[in-house]
Amino acid sequence: MDREPVWTRGRTGALRALWAEGKTTGQIVRILNVRSRNAVIGKLNRLGLLGIRRRDKASWKTPATAAPAAPRRFTFEGTK
Repeated sequence: MDREPVWTRGRTGALRALWAEGKTTGQIVRILNVRSRNAVIGKLNRLGLLGIRRRDKASWKTPATAAPAAPRRFTFEGTK
């Protein structure tokens, strides 16, 4: 029952590089062929990389002049 370890040095290095490039955890799962997204999140957490990705301030600020969206009205066939 000897299983190959999921996180080898090569995979860990690739994980660091992919995370630094801005890839999402879902993309990393597909690229590295890892079992689950939770495995990637756990490894990022253990490496201390989770939550340190910075976004530019312009991307997370919402414009103060943006008008709220009007509620959508649903119509059914035969009604006005």
